[in-house]
Amino acid sequence: MIEKTEKQYKRDIGSRIMIERQRMGLSQKELGSYIGVSGQQMQRYENGLSSMATHKMAICAKALNKPVGYFYGDGNDENVPTTSNILKLASEIDQLPEEGMDVILNMMRNLNRVAELYAEVERREQVA
Repeated sequence: MIEKTEKQYKRDIGSRIMIERQRMGLSQKELGSYIGVSGQQMQRYENGLSSMATHKMAICAKALNKPVGYFYGDGNDENVPTTSNILKLASEIDQLPEEGMDVILNMMRNLNRVAELYAEVERREQVA
């Protein structure tokens, strides 16, 4: 099993903060002010360039209406995305107009179906 690096953890935590901040409609400056840091420092947290102190993370989690553990998710909780790319994609999709979301969701369902069919073909070839 490959362990995540410190940089990957910081990036994942920062991405979770960014997604929740955007969902709340807050700017980096607004959230930073709430937890006692500058907007520029919030940007460093969100980009995974700095680690947030524990007491500040507790304040941040409260501001974003999430349990602190959400930001440190290790993938065991199905409701917590585990990678920066997934979080960024979710953020982009969340900002689409309703019609755009429908197109993306239908495309994803079709891709899942193709993956299922491919897996079935692979399974049958292994049996044969």
